[in-house]
Amino acid sequence: MREMWRVIDTGLRTAAQNIALNRALLEARRAEEIPSTLRFLRFAPSALLGYHQSAGQEFNLDYCRANQIAIQRRITGGAFDGDALLYQGTLRGRAARYFRRARGAQRARILLRA
Repeated sequence: MREMWRVIDTGLRTAAQNIALNRALLEARRAEEIPSTLRFLRFAPSALLGYHQSAGQEFNLDYCRANQIAIQRRITGGAFDGDALLYQGTLRGRAARYFRRARGAQRARILLRA
């Protein structure tokens, strides 16, 4: 039987809102409360840190403060390069394996491993 995926577009949101929604989707999928989800998202001006990055080493903090650029730590690794339409998969099992193969050189965040 084919699994039904949910597709949502959460539009432009602050970094804190997007990170909170990432976590909520991850936790709900782990608990099998929601189907596999493909989410389209955009970030308001922000500086996003990967899980292991240091704000002081990666960003000019004075510039960020002066220009009201929010700094937020992602729950996953990797870099974020500014204004882009992003997508995120919150998946389990076969869907996660398929998405990993299909993404190729495109940007994707796999938040839940099979």
